[in-house]
Amino acid sequence: MPDGTLLPLNFPPGVVKDYTNYASKGRYVDSNNVRFRGPLPEKIGGWTLDAAFSVVGVPRSLFVWRMLDSSDCIAIGTHSHLFVIYRGGLFDITPLRKTSTNVADPPFSVTNGSTTVTVTDASHGASDGDYVVIGSAAAVGGITPDGEYQITSTAANTYDITHSSAASSTTTGGGAATDIEYLIPTGNEAESRGVGWGAGTYGGETYGTARSGDIDLTTWSFSNWGEDLIATRRNGGTYLWDSSVGTGTRAAILSNAPVTAAMSLVSAEDRHVIAFGAYDGANDDPMLIAWSDQEDNNTWTTSSTNTAGTYRLTQGRKIVAALPSRGQTLIFTDTSLYSMIFRGPPFTFSFKLLATDLTIMGQQSIAENNGILYWFGDKNFYMYDGQVKILPSTVRRHVFDNLNNDHKQKTFVRLNRQHNEVLFAYCSGVNTEPDMIAGYNYALPGDNIWFPWIISRTVWHDAQMFKDNPFALDSNGNFYDHEIGVNDNESAMTAYIESGAFELQSDEDGVGADLMKVDKMIPDATATGDMKFTFYYSKYPQSTESSKGPFTITSSTGKLSFKAKGRQGRVRWESDGLSAKWTLGVPRLRAIRSSGR
Repeated sequence: MPDGTLLPLNFPPGVVKDYTNYASKGRYVDSNNVRFRGPLPEKIGGWTLDAAFSVVGVPRSLFVWRMLDSSDCIAIGTHSHLFVIYRGGLFDITPLRKTSTNVADPPFSVTNGSTTVTVTDASHGASDGDYVVIGSAAAVGGITPDGEYQITSTAANTYDITHSSAASSTTTGGGAATDIEYLIPTGNEAESRGVGWGAGTYGGETYGTARSGDIDLTTWSFSNWGEDLIATRRNGGTYLWDSSVGTGTRAAILSNAPVTAAMSLVSAEDRHVIAFGAYDGANDDPMLIAWSDQEDNNTWTTSSTNTAGTYRLTQGRKIVAALPSRGQTLIFTDTSLYSMIFRGPPFTFSFKLLATDLTIMGQQSIAENNGILYWFGDKNFYMYDGQVKILPSTVRRHVFDNLNNDHKQKTFVRLNRQHNEVLFAYCSGVNTEPDMIAGYNYALPGDNIWFPWIISRTVWHDAQMFKDNPFALDSNGNFYDHEIGVNDNESAMTAYIESGAFELQSDEDGVGADLMKVDKMIPDATATGDMKFTFYYSKYPQSTESSKGPFTITSSTGKLSFKAKGRQGRVRWESDGLSAKWTLGVPRLRAIRSSGR
């Protein structure tokens, strides 16, 4: 390298996190809130909070469908509730387990100065954490317990709820006109795996017996039946929300469908409702598939005059996920992948085993793009394009070494087609809700372009129909529109990207033989707002590292001057200002051979 030569910082796209800094030389090794547009890194789009759509419970599932009049709906399933966004409003359509009408007087007991209300309703059947909706109640002790409440503790014929205000006297009352609606039992906020005395959630099975096995995370699966919504809560019932009745009516059990199922979907081409992991009439069967008659979602009993039927898969222990894909339904058990194709009478569907010895994290851990499936396995990222393949990744070890396997069913895989991205979201470290995303750019799959984001979202949906941008929710039920502006709601978003170590000199005497003096950096970026640049340098890969900066770069910065001496260097660009936006080009460093060795 001649003295004073400019060294282009032109690194290949993608972040490499599975090797040491020196082994990853000439590559980016860390980033956050950065993606790649072609070969160049840029700050991602921002997000805004839509407070009108905040929901109760931890969101786990999203679905979008369109009405005949071109109005659109979004279904949101949480571990405790089912909501629909319709014509710009949010409505609770959670199914009911039971309704008590004109509850025996007095239904309520209150204590002066306390917000606790004790409700008396014989044989209510509720559990701690369930939700009730109380209506037509009269005032008692200065408060009126109307509205939705979560039960805090239960006894055989009573339970406690918490009112927003404290009672002004100790008394009983509330009137004999009180009605109480009991929502379906609150589901599992987290999974529980294994057998024995410590497995499962309290109250989930008979007291005094060892747990029978894994307890799945409560998620929902959704499909539209024309304008109506079909929703199955994992290992629970299948429900139908009749949109023609209106948003004031809750989803109700789908007549004659299996009592329980792991999930369901509607096969679009032939119009069957298909239940996976379905109740067989006597027991839950995690490998049984059942389907309704064609064009009739209420007929499930097989006969010679309909196409309803059942089929049991054999490879695996339970059905984990299923997804429609180009004329077939792809079904994942915990060990295998099957194809389900409509054939017509007499067998209706045919089944083919496509692959064995594979894994998938959970029901939401899969996405499809133009016939190609991507999913999150226990130790690898996978894809299926006619053949099952391990998806090469430069962040695989980083992800799986840090993934919280006690919450693996919370992983989800979704698309951001606007930027050609597959997003693999997971819980890292001790976090119990997804806090990290490993992004993959599929536009140039041979380039193996990956990038990490630190972001807390439990569900995500790509832009579709009336939503011009992707949208997502966090574990608190907050609703965000993404790819809007460049800020974190109304706050500044920090974004950065760092390179691995690279040689400051290379000549016939050997790579990195000489000490080099770096005295200048020439920026190259398209930016709005300030960027910052830091240069790190050292004499050897494992020697103490020094740094210069961070230096502020503006649109008028022609060069940055500083003095550093070493054999190798690395660089970091970042921004943390409000409305900062940038795409990095090919900056250059000036390196001069030093007299020292």
